[in-house]
Amino acid sequence: MWRNPKSAIPRTSGPKKALAIRDDVFHQLDINPLHEIHNRRLLQGYVSELGRIIPRDQTRLTWKNQRKLGKAVRRAKAMGIIPVFSKGHAGGTGARENRVMASSVDVQNLQNAATVDSNSIPGDSGLL
Repeated sequence: MWRNPKSAIPRTSGPKKALAIRDDVFHQLDINPLHEIHNRRLLQGYVSELGRIIPRDQTRLTWKNQRKLGKAVRRAKAMGIIPVFSKGHAGGTGARENRVMASSVDVQNLQNAATVDSNSIPGDSGLL
């Protein structure tokens, strides 16, 4: 009988059950990750810099809590609580706000430079 060679390879997608139960914070504190959708800081701890959910072998969660955490992260992204494609800052300004602040600073710098240039011309009153 033919056997698939890939099925003979054991999967090591995370810690063993005993280690996962010992290391799983959600299991120890009896917290359901699905109830923590609005907790931005908690969820961003389980999201990579590119916005991807960190795998179970790095989070050290049980498989049930990893699945619940993934669902919570996806729901939070859909509701706009955490960014979809990047990690962002937990409570800071986003990239859009930084661009707006930078552009307003550039406008102020240009206005200051224009006033300095008009003031530096001797004998020019600024009227045309």
